[in-house]
Amino acid sequence: MPKDAAYTARDIRNLPVLITFAHAADLFEISRSKAYTLRAEGKFPVPTVKIANKIKVRRADIMEYLGITDSADGHGPVVEDPHGVESLTPDELLRIAGEIIKIAREREAAAREAA
Repeated sequence: MPKDAAYTARDIRNLPVLITFAHAADLFEISRSKAYTLRAEGKFPVPTVKIANKIKVRRADIMEYLGITDSADGHGPVVEDPHGVESLTPDELLRIAGEIIKIAREREAAAREAA
């Protein structure tokens, strides 16, 4: 993923079970040198593990820190997103889209009448 791109909940759910420390630093938008300093001070956002002289971070710890939880129905993780979009059904999304279109048309008609 490009450095400038933001990670979505789906991106994080698709990470390997263990990721490199450098990748974790990128996820948290922390420079690698600052990440190593935070780790040394015990202040890195999530726990780290050392495997074969390499520092790794568990995906589960990142998900927990970010508030991404597994769904109760066992069909994969869901994110507690602040706008509630991911929890809507397709029918609800279509209904909302229809309402948005209706409002836009009403505003266009009102603007035409006012002109």
